[in-house]
Amino acid sequence: MKYVLVSYHPYNKSFNAAIIDRIKESIKTSDSLEHIDLAEISFNLAMSSKELFEFAQARTERGVKLENLDPQAVQFAETINNCDHLIMVFPIWWELMPGQMKGFIDKVVFPGLFYTYKTEFTMKVVSERLKRVSIITTMNTPAFLYRLKFQNPIYNALAKGTFKKLGIKDVRWINWGFIKKIGDKRRKSLLEKLPAKLSI
Repeated sequence: MKYVLVSYHPYNKSFNAAIIDRIKESIKTSDSLEHIDLAEISFNLAMSSKELFEFAQARTERGVKLENLDPQAVQFAETINNCDHLIMVFPIWWELMPGQMKGFIDKVVFPGLFYTYKTEFTMKVVSERLKRVSIITTMNTPAFLYRLKFQNPIYNALAKGTFKKLGIKDVRWINWGFIKKIGDKRRKSLLEKLPAKLSI
């Protein structure tokens, strides 16, 4: 089993950092894990006009020319395409994902690179190997309020509107709310149960 972990949090003592540590220590020695830490690497998150032009070519006879894309985005997509389980870890700020994670999605989940069009209206991932995506988020908003008042925008946009739309059936969203108020005992309990939730 090969895992790819994509994470973003600028504070290395955060609960997100503890989640990442727990994932790393839970991966069996016979498995492999590659970590893309968006807080530690230099990655141009903005889509250029050239990249946008290539995006527009995806449904044309010409198709996308990968040599015109950001080489780092191409490398990240290839890494994910060669894994079995993609895990994403990030905080929810202002009810959405941080800009670093959104920029990563925009440039890596790209036609011809990460997915192709089966028909005019249906898509499929390039990878024959990637079968599971797990999204782990933390926030200060209570989870019930995020669901009732805001209708779970991260789940709707990222789980349903991105990965499930691309044909990945096993997409899991683990969201922990009110994270600053729950206390160390509760945080420890969440971390202990995490490997089972991820099936690792």
